[in-house]
Amino acid sequence: MARLVHGGMAATWARLLGVVEGVAASLRRMPGAGREPRDPYTSGDGTLAAYDDLLEALEAGLREAREAAAHSRQMEERSRKIIDTATDGFVALDLDGTILEWNDGAERLFGIPRQEALGSDALERLFPPDRRAEHRARLERLQVTGERRRLGRRLETVAWRRDGSPFDAEMILWTIGDGANRTINAFVHDLSERRRAEEARYRLAAIVDSSDDAIIGKDLDGTIVSWNQGAERMFGYSPAEIVGRPVTVIVPRERHPEVDRVLGMVRRGERVPHHETTRATRYGQPIEVSLTVSAIRDASGTVVGVSSIARDITEQRWLASTLDTTLAALETALEEARASEARSRRFLADAAHQLRTPMTGIRACAETLLRGPTAAERDGLLADIVRETSRASRVMTGLLRMARLDQGGAQLHRVGCDVQALCREECERARVLAPDLEISVDACDLDQRPMLDPDIVRDIVANLLDNARRHAGRCITVRLTSRDGVLEVTVADDGPGITPGAEEQVFERFVSLDNRGGSGLGLPIARGLAEAHGGALAYEAGRFVLRLPLLPCERAGGATST
Repeated sequence: MARLVHGGMAATWARLLGVVEGVAASLRRMPGAGREPRDPYTSGDGTLAAYDDLLEALEAGLREAREAAAHSRQMEERSRKIIDTATDGFVALDLDGTILEWNDGAERLFGIPRQEALGSDALERLFPPDRRAEHRARLERLQVTGERRRLGRRLETVAWRRDGSPFDAEMILWTIGDGANRTINAFVHDLSERRRAEEARYRLAAIVDSSDDAIIGKDLDGTIVSWNQGAERMFGYSPAEIVGRPVTVIVPRERHPEVDRVLGMVRRGERVPHHETTRATRYGQPIEVSLTVSAIRDASGTVVGVSSIARDITEQRWLASTLDTTLAALETALEEARASEARSRRFLADAAHQLRTPMTGIRACAETLLRGPTAAERDGLLADIVRETSRASRVMTGLLRMARLDQGGAQLHRVGCDVQALCREECERARVLAPDLEISVDACDLDQRPMLDPDIVRDIVANLLDNARRHAGRCITVRLTSRDGVLEVTVADDGPGITPGAEEQVFERFVSLDNRGGSGLGLPIARGLAEAHGGALAYEAGRFVLRLPLLPCERAGGATST
């Protein structure tokens, strides 16, 4: 349009200049035109001079018009280049709706080549059928009233492509010219990508806000800038209370160096590995969390903030701990079951072995008696049968007692026990069985009778004295002491003692180091009874030491069992 206006002005100036030049030529041919004028502007010759001045002015105007036309062409070419290279579509149409301009952006946007679009009906090309009446009414109103209020603004509408697919479009409208020469111009922008981006942002925001995890945004100084509902539920702070405060508000004091280290890694562009840590609620309650930390970058890739996702794993940790405990208990039970099975097999094997010898002797004596021995032989065989039967009885008694210990310990019946009197009684029994031995008791005075099971204590002391009788040379000493709430009973003899290194071996079942005919059950049974009573039995420094915890009478609760 500018090109047409400036080009018309130049042509008009050129025609006017031609007319003036013709008039000046005619005047020069008039009589006396060659004489020297007296006054150019008052004489007849003055007319020619006036026309010369007019001619010069017209020539100057023509030059200006040509320069203006050249400038206009340059501006038009520059505008054309800008419009053609614009990513948005540019469309110009007259008031009848005929397309006058159609840039490359419009060709890409609508899928219609430029040559096909120019001169066609814009309403047919740009808008779906259900929107054409609206835009036609707008064009008619412009034709009648010249209304311009609805132009020069952004208009969001629905446009359609050549294939008939609609899309959301934004149009920036303005008019050029007046009257019938007025044109409507529009830049058309496809809103589909923006709408999809907005939907994606809204969807992401909804996901973030509805997440059960705490999603927290921070700047590079650690100041909280965003706080979702998951964070509010987890830590107890509302967004209004926490946004703008340092993230260390929800971090235990001993964990503050960890926050500084993580922020430093993000500032340096380093990747922060996923890790588990501890956070705190507004009430100071610690929370075990699984933490994922990521850098927030702007469009240029510069790190501008930090995003952290915290998942509460307190219950998970509890479940894991419970599961570990349960597995450990199952493993322990399995090991105990295996050990119990092994003990049962060993018990049966040991019982068969220990009973084989007396049973073999009894059978041999019985077979000899069936062959009719003499009276003297018969008496000897009967004595052997009694001895072997007694041995078998002792073995059976020991096996049954060991079996009871293996199946859950001994039944304890705690009463106020006079330990000194009990030890003296057992020493007196040992003197009757071994009158040649000197057996003494060295007992301290106890403030009160401790709560013990007298039968179990008696059995332990009896076993220790029986073992001492078999190995003592001349004397046995029993000593009672009390120290730090523990009763100690020691039994020592002047025999050869136990070989160094075999102190624990003597407490194994059916082990007899001296081969003197013992069943090998006395000491294991004594240790089992001591442990069932909460105590211990060991061989230390050439003597057997029994240790039992003292429970005063006033703290006892009657008979108990383990």
